[in-house]
Amino acid sequence: MSDKTKIKVDNIDEVKVGAIVGLKFDEMDVHMMRKEEEEDV
Repeated sequence: MSDKTKIKVDNIDEVKVGAIVGLKFDEMDVHMMRKEEEEDV
């Protein structure tokens, strides 16, 4: 029982980290898109 609970907790931590990293990548993509637009103008 405790082993299953531990696995669930570990998965939740991975999801949190993945979400945080995903948000950072989204911000980077937005900055890259803005830079490309500025270069075109």
